[in-house]
Amino acid sequence: EKILPPKEHNLYNMEIRPEDKLIVLRYEEATIEKGYVDLGVELGFKINEYEWVRPGSFDKLWREIIRESGHISIIGWSEATESFIDEVVNIHKALGKIVDGRLSPGYRFEKTLILLSSKKEISGSGLEDVVVVYGDYTSLASLRRVGVSTADIIVVSIGEDDKTTHTLLHIFNLFKSKSDKSLEGGRFKRPIIIAETVLKRTAELILDNDLADVVIASRCFAGRVLAYAALDPAVYSFLADVASGTHGMLDLREIDASVIIERMPHKEKTISFSELFEHMVNTLNMIPLGIITKHGNEDTIIYIPKPDRKISGGEKIIALAYYT
Repeated sequence: EKILPPKEHNLYNMEIRPEDKLIVLRYEEATIEKGYVDLGVELGFKINEYEWVRPGSFDKLWREIIRESGHISIIGWSEATESFIDEVVNIHKALGKIVDGRLSPGYRFEKTLILLSSKKEISGSGLEDVVVVYGDYTSLASLRRVGVSTADIIVVSIGEDDKTTHTLLHIFNLFKSKSDKSLEGGRFKRPIIIAETVLKRTAELILDNDLADVVIASRCFAGRVLAYAALDPAVYSFLADVASGTHGMLDLREIDASVIIERMPHKEKTISFSELFEHMVNTLNMIPLGIITKHGNEDTIIYIPKPDRKISGGEKIIALAYYT
């Protein structure tokens, strides 16, 4: 017996026999919206229409990001932003452009300016020359202070869709003005603009109006990430154990993190995702796929967080639970 992952088999056209076992995801009263769970349940069959929300799929754009990484302006900060910056730095390292934590001569990574509305810890970015500016996200003066008019890359990650759109409109008008004033026959190149939104409709609005090159919309590709999370080696191993056991039900559950943390032996107020993963798999016969946390005033779903990412009691855990 083995699990047939969608990458190797077209399950839609496969004949199902009475002796086969089905792995089912069932959802009940979850924060995750039904459409995104449906997308995850189908394990990636409808993912093509969501390709635009994944920066990694934009090969040409990634090449531009790697080549033109001199001055980055970041408006707001989130785990998605941190992951994006980490990815850029990792690509640089893979190309041999960062040596002993510093960039090789001739390769530009001049400075990073981050605009925040209030004090927030900025960690794990892998960036050296970082300047943090405090101000209003929607203020043109604050955006100029953070250097958007001269940036090679702009990342907008505010956590509130109305402010994100407002900020992108400011940036759009700023560069439209610069383009209109450029000399006839001259070339004007606006920076690469990457935005993070909560809702799919905001992402589509931004892309339809050319306010950004890429939009990372956390909820509109949650199902896709869930689908591929199921192909993560650890998750795959868990599902394989389920498939080789007795008939049962896989339940997609949403659990208060405090319930899990309080039952762990060390009684710490926060635990790392790796500790949570080990405890839930070995003790509870569940596998955590991600967490639901606050980003601004909205709930954000983060799938397969970094192993050292701290989980607190105020967050929720998305998990697969197996019942015989």
